[in-house]
Amino acid sequence: MDRINEMVNLLQNGIPFVLVKVYEVHQKGLCIQSPMLVTKDEILGEYFSYTQDLALEARKSLEKSKSHSCKNFSQAFDVCFEFFGQQKTLLIVGAGHIAVPLCQMAHILGFRIIVVDDRKECAQRERFPHASEILVTAYTEGLKKYPVDHNTYVVLVTPGHVYDKDCLKILLQKQEAAYIGMICSRRRKEATWKLLKDEGYSQDQLDYIYAPIGLPTGGETPEEIALSIISEIVALRNKGEEWVRNIRKK
Repeated sequence: MDRINEMVNLLQNGIPFVLVKVYEVHQKGLCIQSPMLVTKDEILGEYFSYTQDLALEARKSLEKSKSHSCKNFSQAFDVCFEFFGQQKTLLIVGAGHIAVPLCQMAHILGFRIIVVDDRKECAQRERFPHASEILVTAYTEGLKKYPVDHNTYVVLVTPGHVYDKDCLKILLQKQEAAYIGMICSRRRKEATWKLLKDEGYSQDQLDYIYAPIGLPTGGETPEEIALSIISEIVALRNKGEEWVRNIRKK
């Protein structure tokens, strides 16, 4: 099977992979060959004695779901690592004033966007022209029906916080989202956490939730708050959970 057919096969089966392509060589005895494909569990193709080193570097792109390139790799050649995988989804629960700029920013960053709200006057295509789907339904019903997985980033910005606890219960039961963030004050967080603990949820489960949502930028306007939220999500993808948690503690 040639590389193109192998790529098509991986894409059709929903398997993330990295295309490893050497585009310039600096060492005698090397040449540009057919690219390698690297998945989490498999290496398709080879490149002289550098196959394992290239696969190791390619899996860094897999972990971050992000392409990158290296100049003078092993002092021998220039190489590009192009990530192919499922598109990241931002699931915005609540179509209020913060959701509008958040949707715009997420679109620029390449997210697939889903908006859920039970208020028909808020969940309008005119307000969210870049959303892939707008679900006019109860918040909890929307979360139950939508297939949340490891490529899904969930933002809870519901009005009045009335439905936050029930939404969190659904998300914690699924335990698959890449990110769960909830807008709230620290006081509201403590009250919600107490109710969830009373229902048997552990501190470890609650620590999985980012609340109050967003990096501590001091923003106050809807646009500034949306920026802090999307910045936290991007930082989680690029820097990792530990880095984000440390920033939130400062």
